[in-house]
Amino acid sequence: SGWSCEIGEHACRQFIIRASFVDQALLNAYHTLDAGIVEKKLDSPKFGSEAEIMLRYKREYPRMKKVDYWWVDDLVDHIEFGKHIRTTKELIALEVKGTPDPDDRSMKVFWKCGLVTTVPSDVFYDSDLPGRIAKRYYNQQQRKAEKKKTSKGKGRDKK
Repeated sequence: SGWSCEIGEHACRQFIIRASFVDQALLNAYHTLDAGIVEKKLDSPKFGSEAEIMLRYKREYPRMKKVDYWWVDDLVDHIEFGKHIRTTKELIALEVKGTPDPDDRSMKVFWKCGLVTTVPSDVFYDSDLPGRIAKRYYNQQQRKAEKKKTSKGKGRDKK
């Protein structure tokens, strides 16, 4: 499965998060969403029908096993990510100081029923930070493009 930036293809160039992290966090968000809280949205003119849909899913599929388009499309309005910029060392130092940054490696799921669930993204290794992945990816793309450019015209002598 893949995820894309809603703002536009080039808007999120500095942020590439592995689909496996997004999928697991989305499953965690779905599993922790309390049906009792969803029920309170039933009387809402704006979210009542979406709350009904969510409750139907929660009854039929209390534990989703994997992320599939059919339920994501029905239930999720959008997803936002924490900045994911602090290193593990920085996060530990903040924790020791008593000023943790729980939003740095988080994911917020905005459900169509009007609720928001914040869960950890489970990005543990600094090498998996979205900014670092993006940098590696675009450097690799640039090397490929340069290699392709320098290999054009090789192999045949022009007369």
